Amino acid sequence: MRKLLLLFILCLFTLDSRAQWTSQATSFAAASRGVTQIFIVDPNTVWITAYDGTGASTKCRDFSVTSDAGATWISGTVPAATTWSWSCISAIDANTAWAMLFRYTAQYTGGIYKTTDGGANWTQQGAGIIFSTNNVSFPDVVYFWDANTGVALGDPLNGEYEIYTTSDGGSNWNAVSGAGIVDPTANETGLTASFCVRNGIIWCGTTDGRILKSTDQGQTWEAFSTGYSGYFVPKPVFANENLGWSQVYHVNSSNVVDDRQFVRTTDGGNTWTTLSPSGPYHYGSISYIPYTITTLISTGIDYVNGDLGSSYSLDGGDSWIEIDTGVQHGEVEFYDNATGWCGGFNTDQYTDGIFKYDDVFVATGIENTDPSVKFSLYPNPSNGLFYFSFEASNNQPIHIHVTDALGKVVFDKIYKDKSQTWLRSIDLRNFSKGIYFLDLENNGNHKQQKLVIN
Repeated sequence: MRKLLLLFILCLFTLDSRAQWTSQATSFAAASRGVTQIFIVDPNTVWITAYDGTGASTKCRDFSVTSDAGATWISGTVPAATTWSWSCISAIDANTAWAMLFRYTAQYTGGIYKTTDGGANWTQQGAGIIFSTNNVSFPDVVYFWDANTGVALGDPLNGEYEIYTTSDGGSNWNAVSGAGIVDPTANETGLTASFCVRNGIIWCGTTDGRILKSTDQGQTWEAFSTGYSGYFVPKPVFANENLGWSQVYHVNSSNVVDDRQFVRTTDGGNTWTTLSPSGPYHYGSISYIPYTITTLISTGIDYVNGDLGSSYSLDGGDSWIEIDTGVQHGEVEFYDNATGWCGGFNTDQYTDGIFKYDDVFVATGIENTDPSVKFSLYPNPSNGLFYFSFEASNNQPIHIHVTDALGKVVFDKIYKDKSQTWLRSIDLRNFSKGIYFLDLENNGNHKQQKLVIN
């Protein structure tokens, strides 16, 4: 069995969301499109990939993108052959994205397509070179740290995982030497879109209960067992380089999921502990909530078995609190403590398809910072008027995002390059005294700082 993470959809059934989720129209022309992956670039820019939610297993290459926080979605289709379908998507802005597809036949192969105009046109990269071995190659994950640096991971080929890296935006892909890649176990493969990136580290799940890890942008890889040999690892999520979680599940010979577990690591994936969550925990998808210490969200989409709704945990997955129930919520992803989406199903081009979270989680922590980003801010504490300067070796856009202690956004601005951020100001003098949290994002790296208004 090849591994398509269709979130345990056994039939299509859509209900209206309750409070805290707002339905948005994904604009897919075909009805009953579900969401396989959500890739959030920034609070306004999101790419999603689709699948056929009717149960007919129709090959699907549909995508949709928003650049206004979901107020409008623009859909399209990657122009590959009709036998191809989604593995993974990665993007760096509203225009530039990479689509990883596999051939949905008995003879597997795959490929990567790139767009630089928001999905209007796509060009295949590395055709006949990468993921091209007939009946063997199967691409699983593609990720780009910036406009040039990317990695593509596929199933084992000739006893080694088929992995490529690029330093020129995918114009050229270089095969990673097997000497730097951990050997696969017997019958182990990767999983489509099963990955997490945090603080420069990438983790990818496999079909044998292991998680592959690279700390050098895909040049070398190691593997760690979750303790569940023979189980699928559909989506590892990490809060930082140490703290992470994952669901694991087992599929029997009848292609039925017969066991599901939930595990946590505190050492970057080296060791894992099985949790026994109390409360309404769901096995559809999970996401970590940035700007918190241990807040997670889970979703349920399995209508036949009654695993429906969404919930959150404030204690790292031990106990869960209901958000809503009786609603099919699929793939979920959060950008910060006030910005997140989860998949649903569309009725038609103008109705439903994805939910946006319309509440906030309390900002209780600050993520680890990247020492390569030099950011100065003063005075701090202040009366609400802060001055800042920024320094980096690149000239990529700088996104500054400030929230209050309850997670409400009070300042949000994107500067096109570092020349615009030399001795600028953040004016919060109209806001109450107290603690605020600043996040600066540049080239995929983050710098966080606590602000105090007195």
